[in-house]
Amino acid sequence: MNYTLTWLDEVPADIRGTPTLLQSPSYIAAVAEKERQRVRVCAIDIDGQATGYAMCMEKKSLGLHSLILDRGPVWYDGFGDEAHLEAFLSAFRKTFPKRPGRRIRIIPETEHNEAVAELLRKYKFRKKSDDYQTIILDLTQDSKDLRAQFRKNWRGSLNKAERENLEMQWDDEGKYAHWLTKFYCFDRRTRGYKGPSQKFLGLMAKHCVPNKEFLIGRVMQDGLAIAAILVILHGHKDRRGATYQIGWNTQKGRETGAHNFALWQAILELKKRKTETLDLGGVNDTEGEHVKKFKTGLGGRIVTLPGVYVG
Repeated sequence: MNYTLTWLDEVPADIRGTPTLLQSPSYIAAVAEKERQRVRVCAIDIDGQATGYAMCMEKKSLGLHSLILDRGPVWYDGFGDEAHLEAFLSAFRKTFPKRPGRRIRIIPETEHNEAVAELLRKYKFRKKSDDYQTIILDLTQDSKDLRAQFRKNWRGSLNKAERENLEMQWDDEGKYAHWLTKFYCFDRRTRGYKGPSQKFLGLMAKHCVPNKEFLIGRVMQDGLAIAAILVILHGHKDRRGATYQIGWNTQKGRETGAHNFALWQAILELKKRKTETLDLGGVNDTEGEHVKKFKTGLGGRIVTLPGVYVG
């Protein structure tokens, strides 16, 4: 197997494969600007055939070198098994051999198992965090089938919300970006939960809005916003994905089940936009137990990735 990594100035125009938020150009650009890092793009070829790509963030200073590859590589259809991952790790490590002052962080976009963990150890990466779990909805299903897979209590809350005279407003032009990020960050500070900062959400809006990837949905009742969500679109015109980024709720929103309503309306809107998957974001069984319970109520597939490795 002849494996080649080619470093490019930008993402190839003909990218394919299942898209992820952390491997999208807009997201990477926002993180790189926040952290003052350089974006590097790697095209992956096997025996002369394009098989995938990886977007990394790099920083060099005073002999120190850091490289970050989160939720990659992105593999084209038919590729991405353990043999392909090993070939990538081998070529990647030859390009960036382990040395003092160099730190590489990687979250492989592959489901966790002991064989994958052994491969990472083989190429001198050590586990730094717990496994990463997320929930992914397949939006290529019929809407009736999607709704039927919701858990009974989740669907019950949605049914209640649909009797509450709620309406949905959509914005992909950034009109409500400052409004949502301000109220969300105030709520996050007040209630003490984790989430992106207002500065980072502003950078996300800066890089995503021009591509209509920053999708805000506001739940309205009697002319007032009682809840809202932010969904980030990513991928390309033939393989679109989306990731649920943040949600904001009021007491009235909680009483009416507005967040269930918002997510269901988001699913319908994303289907109109030819989106294949909705990643509901990271979940765990400790401090985010109630969040996991809410997200699993939509009946999506739980995906467990290996987590953060460094080396």
